[in-house]
Amino acid sequence: MKQELSRKLGAFASAVVVGLASALAPVAVMAHEFWLQPDTFHPQIDDTVMVNTLIGADFVGDSLPYIPELVKKFTVLDRDGEHPAGAGFAADPAGRVEINEPGLHIVAFQNNGTDTEVDWPVFEKYLRDEGLNQYLAPAKERADAYAGIATEFYSRHAIAMIQSGPARDVVPPRRGLTLEFSPAVNPYALADGAELPVRLIWQGRPAAGVQVHVLNDLAGGTVAKLRTDQQGMVRIRLDRGGIWMLNAVTMVPDPSQKFHWRSYWTSLTFSRN
Repeated sequence: MKQELSRKLGAFASAVVVGLASALAPVAVMAHEFWLQPDTFHPQIDDTVMVNTLIGADFVGDSLPYIPELVKKFTVLDRDGEHPAGAGFAADPAGRVEINEPGLHIVAFQNNGTDTEVDWPVFEKYLRDEGLNQYLAPAKERADAYAGIATEFYSRHAIAMIQSGPARDVVPPRRGLTLEFSPAVNPYALADGAELPVRLIWQGRPAAGVQVHVLNDLAGGTVAKLRTDQQGMVRIRLDRGGIWMLNAVTMVPDPSQKFHWRSYWTSLTFSRN
């Protein structure tokens, strides 16, 4: 009986994984952002913070459940070290963070990636929206050779910074994602109106010339589009409250040649009260 129940549960889990992966594949080029949004960015000691994994645009999105088989990394880093942040199979919200001490808590997420294929006009719009204009000509050529279809393998990366108690002026540690935003200072330690320097890191190195969308929920979405400099840096003027989000995409030809392209999406979220 136990073996039969285990088999059925395993089959159910596999069906959920396959179903979710199939359903979400076309979303890659339709949604501009994937981000982590805690139910609070400013918890108290002994609070439990639930973390939504969201996909959409301009802070309006669908919440995705936690499916461990689809996730490469989902952790929180605090003064005691790194801990799992997944809230359990199919949990929605997907993440759960226990606040046991004051300080900066950094939640990091990276999935295993999935593939998609879309008509060229949709893919073209995606390239233009994400500032990937340098790929327009080769992408069009590859799509034309594939009956007008562009194929892509994409992965999502996201970081949320949660502050409990007074903020210290520290350099937040990198989280080792394939593509990640790395602030040079704790954004919670900056005064209103100050600039936040942020470096975009691609495979451990600064990513130059990448478009960065800067969004704020109180402003209703995008407030700026910037390009990283030769050191991979952008500077964000924190001129208002609310939730801030940085979003960027990089893309390269697929070295395995199973798909036309491999893209890597990343975001950073924090709140300014």
